[in-house]
Amino acid sequence: MPSPRRYAELPRYCSDFVARTESGFERLEDAFGYRFGWMAENSNSGFNAPRAHLAGFASAERPALFAQSVGPLGNPARTLEALRARTVDLVAVDGFYLDLVRRHDPGRLENLAVIDSTPWMPIPLLVAAPGIDTAVVARLRDHLLQVHESPGYAALLEPVLLSRFAAPDVALYQATEALRERAERVGYVAIR
Repeated sequence: MPSPRRYAELPRYCSDFVARTESGFERLEDAFGYRFGWMAENSNSGFNAPRAHLAGFASAERPALFAQSVGPLGNPARTLEALRARTVDLVAVDGFYLDLVRRHDPGRLENLAVIDSTPWMPIPLLVAAPGIDTAVVARLRDHLLQVHESPGYAALLEPVLLSRFAAPDVALYQATEALRERAERVGYVAIR
């Protein structure tokens, strides 16, 4: 569970749409007709969730929202670099990643602004490989679920902006597949 206030003590995250402040974009719609940069097709925060959000703006009269769609840019750091280098005009980046950058390297966000966000999604899971002994997995899960109560670990959780770990409701993760289905159902298969 991320510790910043906006997460409301819930295991959730969102994608933030980021633009250069000099662009003058105040709303997501202001960036339509410009260049969009996306991270990777297998990224929920860098492609799937933003695509589903953008699909709500596309229509038969306006199937393409952007003049150009640039990607894959690889990872959040490279995606922000492409924005700063003016290769693209708008990107979508994992909001928790941005919170970590704000905390540890705020200069990297200088002259950048969040102009919109996707709806909340369940935060990515911490998972074990299928071949790991179930007893080992159970011990690790039990340890992580109580680690926030151990004074020695508080100093480790705080800089990574975590308040604690929570057992996931696995059914909630079907939402990421639903995002893909919703975008594809309206014909918005790629960010364009």
